[in-house]
Amino acid sequence: MNYSHPLINASRNLLRRFRLTQPLGNAIRWLRPRGYEEQFEEAILQKLRPGFIVWDVGANVGYFTTQFANAVGPAGKVVAFEPARSSFGILQEAIAAHANIVAERMALGDSDSVASFAESSKPGDPTNHLVPSQTGTGEQVPVLRGDSYVAAHPELAPMMLKVDVEGFELEVLRGCQKILVDRRTQGVFVEVHFTQLQSRNLPEAPSEIVRVLSGHGFHVRWVDPSHIAATR
Repeated sequence: MNYSHPLINASRNLLRRFRLTQPLGNAIRWLRPRGYEEQFEEAILQKLRPGFIVWDVGANVGYFTTQFANAVGPAGKVVAFEPARSSFGILQEAIAAHANIVAERMALGDSDSVASFAESSKPGDPTNHLVPSQTGTGEQVPVLRGDSYVAAHPELAPMMLKVDVEGFELEVLRGCQKILVDRRTQGVFVEVHFTQLQSRNLPEAPSEIVRVLSGHGFHVRWVDPSHIAATR
């Protein structure tokens, strides 16, 4: 099912308006025998191969990062991007035993700049996020286009990307145009944050994410109502 379809998106907005999104989500998770992100996780790990270079964009505290490191082995590399100060500290502790992980305290986006970052008081909070305007409150963090990072570190050009950035997923992809064109890039796995995109007045962003990935030759499928697996 295409969960970015305008009719489905309108239904989401209607449910959100009447505050039914959370109860419905809880019911779906209760009915499904598998965890919320388990199918997404499985889809990524099935695509990984020893020696791959993987980017974990929005690594948080390293749940996926360490799994990726184990999957790609000593011949591979994982680059973990995480701008939140508290999450990055926990991430560094989690990856200490993995020589094949590079941790970068920065965000990826569609420009090389700085941005305000909203971080809660809860260490490792996965809902920490960039603030759309640079005039927003919060710590200033570096933002880099993925293509700029590859220009500086060509040996770390990704073969796969996992993107979980709390409503800024389209900006990440826009900053990775050369990466997406590169046929060595085998997969892009994205968590689409519909609520955050709606709050940013970007209701068409989920459809645009699908168009961007499809336009670069990826086969796009929705693993569940919030997760995209785009593969070659």
